[in-house]
Amino acid sequence: MTDFGRGVQRSSENGREYAQSAGNGGCTIAISVTKSSRVDIQVSGIDDLKACDMANALVEVAEPRIPQG
Repeated sequence: MTDFGRGVQRSSENGREYAQSAGNGGCTIAISVTKSSRVDIQVSGIDDLKACDMANALVEVAEPRIPQG
């Protein structure tokens, strides 16, 4: 994942890896599927913090629909 200005924060939950990067008016959250694939949720065009709040809300909706690798 690209560092958009505020570093890349990595975490894991329920057996899945996540990475988040914010900056330049946007936020991207990557959700791991397999070792070589992921789903990216990206919100841009607003304040970084608001973008990450919106991206997290989208992750909550999308994650249950993403297959475990």
